[in-house]
Amino acid sequence: DKQLRTLAKVRSVEVHGTLWIMDRLVEAGLLAKRVAAQRLETLLLRTGRKQRYLPKGECHSRISRWLKG
Repeated sequence: DKQLRTLAKVRSVEVHGTLWIMDRLVEAGLLAKRVAAQRLETLLLRTGRKQRYLPKGECHSRISRWLKG
């Protein structure tokens, strides 16, 4: 992932991650907030097994916000 982001930056290609994509889906009404929170919780649980990096603080902030509203 880091190599891909580095190459994209060199080539001036805009790059976004999982949280950005989920934010856009929720904002567009394509993904319900409660479902987004559930899916993000699932991704956090899988982080250790699949070596996926997600910033835990940012994830928990979104989960809380999505579950409230």
